[in-house]
Amino acid sequence: MREYEMVLIFNPDLEEEALSSSLEKLTGWIDSNGGSVISQEQWGRKRLAYPIRSFRQGIYVLARYNGESKLNQELEANLKFAEEVLRYLVVKKE
Repeated sequence: MREYEMVLIFNPDLEEEALSSSLEKLTGWIDSNGGSVISQEQWGRKRLAYPIRSFRQGIYVLARYNGESKLNQELEANLKFAEEVLRYLVVKKE
């Protein structure tokens, strides 16, 4: 298994409960596809470099997890349709 880092930018209008629910969904997707979450850090609300979907701020979250490469394909397919996620980036750790 490889270790990955994912940075997600969530809709800034999400309430704390909705954000927690979205993070639980993310953890569920990782677990159901044979991966395991190492850690999640909430970086809080930050200003975006450019507007995304007319939002000028976003809630940043860093997630570290282990998994196979097919896990990332499943995650990206699910994240594309998640309306609360503005952007995401997955990086393989060396």
